[in-house]
Formats: sequence, structure tokens, C-alpha cells
Amino acid sequence: MPGNEQLAEQLRSRGRELSRWVIDDMYRNPFWASRFASRGKEHAAQDAQYHITYLATAVETGLPEIMANYAVWLRNVLTSRGMCTRHLDENFERLADAMAMDYALSPDRLPFACLEAARTALLYEEGTARHIQQRQQQLADTILKDIGAHPKFENVPGISTRDDVRYLLSFCADGVASNSSDQLAAHLSWMHRFSNEQQVDDRLPELVFSTTTLTLETTFPQDDSPAFRQVLDVLVAEREHST
Repeated sequence: MPGNEQLAEQLRSRGRELSRWVIDDMYRNPFWASRFASRGKEHAAQDAQYHITYLATAVETGLPEIMANYAVWLRNVLTSRGMCTRHLDENFERLADAMAMDYALSPDRLPFACLEAARTALLYEEGTARHIQQRQQQLADTILKDIGAHPKFENVPGISTRDDVRYLLSFCADGVASNSSDQLAAHLSWMHRFSNEQQVDDRLPELVFSTTTLTLETTFPQDDSPAFRQVLDVLVAEREHST
């Protein structure tokens, strides 16, 4: 196995190719092009390069906490700009997938351990926000099952695919953690506008918002905190706007 310095150099030399794969995969979801347009893609490409730069430094020094600290710092930046924690976590996940498929890279586990440290650091410390993150897949399955009762509403890109529901749940978790639902409200408004642009039945956004509200209420009945109630209120308000 090569040493840490060689591993880091491999990552730097393959950075452009890895970034391209991550961005191409990312933009298969119409959310990105619709929400952030071409300028957003430029910023995403820059962020992908920064991920690799920090990853290479973490690998070179043998300090996964460099990536963990970077992830928490970057989350604070991106969640103020219309993104959610899941978006960043997903990018780290994609980068790991791209590395695993790149035969020019060593299969050494250190770079993957550094990325895993970054993803773990994105979990909130406690409370409902963390529980939503940890149960995100289960919650998404519940929501998707309800949506699936209406076959024509299943897997509508940008609104009711598994990724889209997980994004929505992540915006909810971020809202609870930050005690601010501004970004959640902006995302819900975008979903409503996007469904109109795509000429999707108006009942679909209403269904997504109502099933998400009900799922969160029934999963966390003991949480009467102002932050959690604010998230639910925003979901209800946008659902009523959809009707």
C-alpha cells in the first residue's frame, strides 16, 4: 500500500475526474438545475474540488477530523444558501462511490474513513433533529408508501422520488436544529413552483406536504418545542397554499 503522501497525491491528481463524476451524477436530479441554474453548477464543481482538497490534506496528515471539522463548517455555509444537510452528505457519499470505481486510485481505506468521519460529523448532537436524520430512510419509506397509494404521483422527479423526500426531511431536521424554518419554507415554495412548471397535478405537492407533516407528528408526538412546531406550521401553511 502506498504511504499517506502518495495517497493524497493520487487524490489531487484525480480530482478533476472525480469531481466531474460527482457533479454529473448530482445533476441527474432536476432539483439542482431548477433551483440553482447554471451558476449553481459552477459553485457545485468548485465545492467538489474543495472536498477533494480537504480530503487529500486529511489523508496526508492521517487526521480524519480535518474532514469532520470541514463538513460542519461547510454545512453552516450551505444551509444558509438554500441547501440542506442531506445535500452535503450525499456529495460525500457520491465522492466515496466515485473513488471506489476509480481504478487509478489505491483501494486503501484511509480516504474512505475520512469521508465517513465527515458524514458522521453532520449528525446533530441530540434531539429531534438528530432523530430525523437517523430515521430518515424509515421516515421516507413511510411517506413514499402513502404517496404510492396514488400511482400517478409516484417517483415524479424533483418532488416525490426517494431523494426528494429525503431532502425534504433534511430541511425539516435543519429547521429544528437551527430554530429557523426559513430555508424549509423556501424549499417548499420551490417545490410548489416546480410542480406548476412541470404541469404536475396540484394535488401532489399537497399530498407530499400533508404526509410529511403527519409522519413527523406521529413519529415525534412528545416534541412540543417551538422549533419543531414551527417546522410543522410551515409544512401546513404550504400545504394549504397548494390547495
